[in-house]
Amino acid sequence: MRWLKRFLTSDDPIVKLSSALSEPDAQMRKELLENDGVPAMVRNTTGDSAAYGATLVFGFDLYVRSSDAERAKEILGPIIDGDAAAEAPSDTNGHSDGYIR
Repeated sequence: MRWLKRFLTSDDPIVKLSSALSEPDAQMRKELLENDGVPAMVRNTTGDSAAYGATLVFGFDLYVRSSDAERAKEILGPIIDGDAAAEAPSDTNGHSDGYIR
């Protein structure tokens, strides 16, 4: 827990790198960053709703220090680029045959 105290009390501000992730995705990204020496933190943003039986699948955010943000984006580049492509609007209107409707 000592690393968390250093992470949170640093003069270097903490920035959100990714949001609305599933817990496995957030933990995987955190592990990839930490394996490359970039400290990261996952925060559950679902609040108290889980206590009442409701579960929000995509309620996890990934944070890094501001000074590590560019390096983190390099490490997670293919993953982050894949997220953007998945969220980008498509000209095929959701159809995989390539025709615009």
